[in-house]
Amino acid sequence: MPFFSVLPMRPALLRLLPLVLAVLLASEATAQKREFRGAWIATVANIDWPVRGAGATAQKQGLITILDRLRATGVNAVFFQVRSESDAMYRSDIEPWSYWLTGTQGQDPGFDPLAFAVAEAHKRGMELHAWMNPYQVERSLSGAYTTAANHLSRTHPEWTMIVGNKRVLNPGLPAVSEHVGRVVADVVRRYDVDGVHFDDYFYFEGMTTVQDSATFNAYRRGGGTMTLANWRRDNVNRMVALVNDSVRTTRASAKFGISPTGIRLNSDAGTRGYESYNAVYADGLAWLRAKTIDYIVPQVYWYIGKPAANYAAVVPWWASVATERHLYIGEPGYKIGSTEDGSYTYNAATIGANIRFSRPYIYVRGNVIFNTTSVVSGGVGYGRLADTLRAYWTPHAVPVVMPWKGDTDAPNAPTALAPTSSGPTITVSWTKPLPAADGDTARWYGVYRFPQGTAVDLSTNRYLVNVIGGGRTAYADTPPASEGTVFTYVVTAFDKAWNESAGSLPVVGTDVTADAPAPTPRFDAPLPNPARAGEAVRLRFALAQAGPVTMTAYDVLGREVAVLLNTPRAAGAHEVAWTTPATPGLYLLRLRTEGGTVTQTVIVR
Repeated sequence: MPFFSVLPMRPALLRLLPLVLAVLLASEATAQKREFRGAWIATVANIDWPVRGAGATAQKQGLITILDRLRATGVNAVFFQVRSESDAMYRSDIEPWSYWLTGTQGQDPGFDPLAFAVAEAHKRGMELHAWMNPYQVERSLSGAYTTAANHLSRTHPEWTMIVGNKRVLNPGLPAVSEHVGRVVADVVRRYDVDGVHFDDYFYFEGMTTVQDSATFNAYRRGGGTMTLANWRRDNVNRMVALVNDSVRTTRASAKFGISPTGIRLNSDAGTRGYESYNAVYADGLAWLRAKTIDYIVPQVYWYIGKPAANYAAVVPWWASVATERHLYIGEPGYKIGSTEDGSYTYNAATIGANIRFSRPYIYVRGNVIFNTTSVVSGGVGYGRLADTLRAYWTPHAVPVVMPWKGDTDAPNAPTALAPTSSGPTITVSWTKPLPAADGDTARWYGVYRFPQGTAVDLSTNRYLVNVIGGGRTAYADTPPASEGTVFTYVVTAFDKAWNESAGSLPVVGTDVTADAPAPTPRFDAPLPNPARAGEAVRLRFALAQAGPVTMTAYDVLGREVAVLLNTPRAAGAHEVAWTTPATPGLYLLRLRTEGGTVTQTVIVR
């Protein structure tokens, strides 16, 4: 993330008023069930993690502490930096281990940080995106560490350029884009990451006409007609498209997004400052129009009313152009305690005000905080940010589904079992659902708690007490005493795209000793239906607790046709096959348990 300044200018809000009015607003600025709540975990220079050379056990515990604290604030996604200098925070045959793990580039840290981070994030109901920088090779050439033998600075120095005190890849070389695509595909293929994320460094500020002149001249000799600036932007755009294709073809469900600086062009939103379009040849609008990204996270690292770059002007502009891909707003947590424009000091309230302002825009799908230390640190200046985020990010939320990814089918519902209690803690458990028609099953589970007398309503996150994953099928809940002692619990499944299943059958839990009524069974729609005479029909049902079960088929006149089941069954999901009669007509299937009776119908043709 660059720490850059902007130049003073006169306010431009009046000029933007028609644009602001054109952007549809949501009805409320309150917490939403579908909202991306993210944080960047920076590893370069050990900004957030790890403690360099601390050893595998300590580094693992440090990451667990970070994820626990982020989750406690309501974060549901992290951008975990795994490639900052053409290196790897994961086991790779392509690039060397990162220096920032052990203090020696290429040295094995004794564990795989990316694999560990993915598993721990998913346990906590959080997405993890592998954050990479596509072009940086060495962030500093003065007093830098020794690079490994298999580092690009040694294996392909002809791919690199010197810009100021940095060594970077030359985006004008097709081999460079192919290498970046190969690195990305390797990570998406071998790790269960939810997405790949690029930051704002592309051509790097300070480029002259010299560094890539040979490449550009070769392009012009080959018949190219673009100017140097347009050619550079085209090189970046081509790389972005190539990476997008690499992600989609390797694993279609994985997402790809970029976080450019907040200002594309000053003419977009009446700002005066660093322009990504001209400084690093990054054109976020081009990626949105070409649909070569799934989401964009402009770094709107300013306060509302800033003269040179007003948050209240920049966010509406992005919301007006990012209508077909997801838009998350990058927030300046790292600036807390710093002063700009002579008198404005950033604090936790700055972030809260920004979230409150951006949330009503229906095309703003969430916010992301840079950096993690600003959220989890208890140090001076940062201490209140976690509290502020909890105020805006409670109750829990889940990310918005991306329909263009091709997966909008909900998973099957889990089966909730009878809760158990121990003192004030109620443990809710469930069985994993069978795969849905598209083969997906549960990646995460949502646990809802409804106080006694409250109607079950899954359309809101008001009663969503947690989202968990990682293969867990139980959750220990300690309800606040103010909500009573008897609760109804419902569990839903989320697949990898965040499609949500129907709710499980409600189960009653209590933190006092009492007899709860047996829950009603779930009886799924028969398949196929209609069915041919003599065809096998699958009848699926689920029990929240063990007990006797009877399933009987009747014709339309109420005459018994067949007893399909008459035996005790364990809690969980079950399936019975019924061969339909030879006589066409409407048939009733009645499932009886201690919890009640449920009926389904089948048409036989």
